[in-house]
Amino acid sequence: MSEIQNHSIAEIQDHSIDKIESQEPLRFQTSDVLIDVVKAMCQMNKGNVLIESASGKLEGIFCESDVYKRVDHKSLKWHQIPVGDVMTTKLFTISKDETIAHAIDMMQEYKFRHLPIVNGDMHATAVISVREIIDYIASFFPEHFLNLPPSPKHEAHDLYGG
Repeated sequence: MSEIQNHSIAEIQDHSIDKIESQEPLRFQTSDVLIDVVKAMCQMNKGNVLIESASGKLEGIFCESDVYKRVDHKSLKWHQIPVGDVMTTKLFTISKDETIAHAIDMMQEYKFRHLPIVNGDMHATAVISVREIIDYIASFFPEHFLNLPPSPKHEAHDLYGG
C-alpha cells in the first residue's frame, strides 16, 4: 500500500492548514465600488474577495451571499456603493498553523464556506475553502473509494462503494 493510503482521518484532521494548497485570493479595498468587485468575482470565478486597508490589513470579506443579502438591487445605484459598506466585518480567521479539524469545526459552526488565513498582523495570506479541504482529505484515500455510485439511490455492495 502506498504511503498516501496509510493515513487515517484522525491523523489527517491534525494536519495543519498550510499543507492544503489554496489559491491566491482576490483583494480589494473598502473604497472600491461594488460593480468592480462583483465583475472580478465573476471573471475569476471566485465566491469571495478579501477587503483590506491600504496597509494590507484584513478588514472584511465580501461573498456571493452578500450580493443578495446586503445589496439593494432596486436600482443600479448599488453599482457605485463602496464594498466597505456591504462587506462582512465580523471576521472569522485562522492561522496557517491551525489544524484542518479546527477549520472544519469553525466552518460548520458558523455556516461559511471560506476562511481567511492570516498572520499575526491580520494580513491575509490565503483563503481556504470547504472544497479545498475536501479535496485534500479525499487525496488520502484509494481512487476506488472516490468512485461511489453517482446517485444516492444506488446501493453500495462493496466496502468502497463498488
